[in-house]
Amino acid sequence: MEKKEVPSSHGIIGLLLCTDTQPFLAWKMSREQLVVQRARQSFQTGKTKPLEYRILQLKRLQVFLRERRKELADSLKKDLNKSECGAELFEIVVVEAEIKLAIESVAEWSAPRPVHKSLVTISDEVYVKPEPLGVVLIIGPWNYPLALVLLPLVGAIAAGNAAVMKPSDLSTNTSNLLKELLHHYIDEDAYPVVTGGVPETQELLKQRFDHVFYTGSTTVGKIVMEAAAQHLTPVTLELGGKSPCYIDKNCDIAIACRRITWGKFINCGQTCIAPDYILCEPSIQNRVLEEIKKSVKEFYTDNPKTSEDYGCIINHRQFRRIMGLMEGTTIAFGGDADESRCYIAPTVLKNVTGESKIMKEEIFGPLLPILTVSGVDEAIQFINRGEKPLVVYVFSHDNKSSLPFGGVGHSGMGHYRGRHSFDQLSHLRSCLIKQLSMEALNGVRYPPHTAKKLGWVRFFLLGQINLLWMRRLVITAALAGLAAFVVQSSVNGAQCTKRGWLVSRRALRAWGHLSRFEISWATEYSSCFLLAVLDVAFTWASLDCGGWMERQAVHRAREAYLSGRARPLEFRLQQLQELQRMITEKETEISTALKQDINRSQYDTPLLELIGIENEIKLAIDKLKDWAAPRPVERNLLTISDEVYIQPEPLGVVLIIGAWNYPWALTLLPLVGAIAAGNAAVVKPSELSEYSALLLRALLPRYLDKDLYPVVTGGASETQELLRLRFDHVFYTGSGKVGKQVMEAAARHLTPVTLELGGKSPCYIDKNCDIRIACRNSTALTQSAQLTTAESSTSGILTES
Repeated sequence: MEKKEVPSSHGIIGLLLCTDTQPFLAWKMSREQLVVQRARQSFQTGKTKPLEYRILQLKRLQVFLRERRKELADSLKKDLNKSECGAELFEIVVVEAEIKLAIESVAEWSAPRPVHKSLVTISDEVYVKPEPLGVVLIIGPWNYPLALVLLPLVGAIAAGNAAVMKPSDLSTNTSNLLKELLHHYIDEDAYPVVTGGVPETQELLKQRFDHVFYTGSTTVGKIVMEAAAQHLTPVTLELGGKSPCYIDKNCDIAIACRRITWGKFINCGQTCIAPDYILCEPSIQNRVLEEIKKSVKEFYTDNPKTSEDYGCIINHRQFRRIMGLMEGTTIAFGGDADESRCYIAPTVLKNVTGESKIMKEEIFGPLLPILTVSGVDEAIQFINRGEKPLVVYVFSHDNKSSLPFGGVGHSGMGHYRGRHSFDQLSHLRSCLIKQLSMEALNGVRYPPHTAKKLGWVRFFLLGQINLLWMRRLVITAALAGLAAFVVQSSVNGAQCTKRGWLVSRRALRAWGHLSRFEISWATEYSSCFLLAVLDVAFTWASLDCGGWMERQAVHRAREAYLSGRARPLEFRLQQLQELQRMITEKETEISTALKQDINRSQYDTPLLELIGIENEIKLAIDKLKDWAAPRPVERNLLTISDEVYIQPEPLGVVLIIGAWNYPWALTLLPLVGAIAAGNAAVVKPSELSEYSALLLRALLPRYLDKDLYPVVTGGASETQELLRLRFDHVFYTGSGKVGKQVMEAAARHLTPVTLELGGKSPCYIDKNCDIRIACRNSTALTQSAQLTTAESSTSGILTES
């Protein structure tokens, strides 16, 4: 294939690709389009997937950092006045450590992950297999222009993806160096670098990616998420925020201030996890000021302007913004500035209140305000009034301090570093390899459904059986039996065999009695009358004005969540048990509603909806204590003496938008997760399954906390009103078209989303398999599951019908 340059009047790269078949003009494509197309073609060849290739690319990236240390340090000096040691410590070594971890661990991370089996899957092969997503876009920031581009890249390579890198145009020297040198070390087609400013970034965001990784400001984060919504592309946003620092009066104040000084003024305060402000009691404020002043002098001498270790502000625009934040405050010390060199001295401010200008946005510079509070309770209230911070620093001798931890909403979404990067940039694909033999066991799921089949399904899914315990018991029994046989076979072997057979028969008979399923059905007419009454009542109740009802429901849920009552494990367990009781007690009414909505039979209702919910509740109740416990983290030499763990924390208020095809399961399954995680949740069932929606609205407040878990009914206008409001997570099940609108709406509040959208799921039948059994399975799935629906089908929530 011959490649020729084609002139472009618009400054856009033009290429004429001539093949043997036909010429293809690509000169109208932008430079960014061509780069993304090349990366996608590279990924589609499959070359990024083998572990050998991934490890080779990671090692080549290692060589790049080792051989180009001097050039990288020089570029960071020009961009941010970073010293050679500072560049090594905060940019290069951290990436080298990440690469080393990935090389050592990628085989383990990529291996299939075993899944606990149930009686339904006991004879099958079940596992989760990490799969590459495709092409990842990495948009880097200017404050750590090397590390915060290459750290996500390490994860992308390790996960087997291609990646397009877009370093910040503000750190020009480092960006140009990456563009100039990186392709000499790693695959240029799979890992290209695009330089430029806002127009180039906007053009990249118009392209389709499989994941977007952005580090930067909240304002741009919203734009990135809205652009990603056009292609339903998942995002990881690392955005920072106003990270508070609470100093308890009884802690070692000298050490606390020394650590705060280092964290705040490193890189001239331009770090996303830098302490943004200090909260302390008035009695220790002067001591805090003195200790910080002492630490600044120790780290940066009496004149930080001449210190090799003190950087500069990135540009004049940021310099003026930071200087303007001091308006209305008192400088305790520092305050020197030189705009010609973009220099602002380490500065501590006092007489600051929550209404001060400096408290209205992330500082991202070398200014440190001190605010006084009466104690930890007032500190918590003050923090909770603002956006969720990325980090909370607590200096106290009390390890059980109840200060909250952020990292969601305006401070971002998603995780990365180490295995978290790998998982974030992989699709954890669920795999079930089911044998075509033993077809009789599948008979319980095939129509026609009967009470007997339903009983077996309940037993298989809800039976109180621990498979690991069963396996151990069987092995123990077998060994004991073998020992008994060896000792007594000459005396009474035949008699033992006969007695064992009789015991087995009795046990099986008792088992059968326990698994027998019986249910009495109320008359359809009485249930229909009840639904008619509910319909009239809720139609009247929903005649609100301008979304008042939706706002009230969300406000009530937020207030209930902030009270803290959803957090204790005892409360979560009690709510899950009440939800379980509702499913059990109201099965007849639920079945009648589903009959009215989608003509579902009395046996299909438990089989396709209720048993799945009960199984999920049972799992959550059994596992909740483990799920909510702190998760240990592998320590290194820097943290060997520290306590390091990951603590699962509730997000806040979750919006659950249900679907009409499984109106109970696809609404209540996410609710089980929300309750188990300690969140509040606003439930919006589909109006297309109106009988189920009305019944859900009638029943849920009778069993669950009505303030924490309100139900909002209605159509497109009610859903649109809910999506204008702020949530901490949105869970939507439905069509791709509406999914885009949900993601766009969530982007306005930087709310993470879970989208279950279905799709055209293919079914391949090999000519050598048991075609009869394969077709029997496919037919059953097609008849029982309306999973692939028209675009306006799920909830009909945002489309006119």
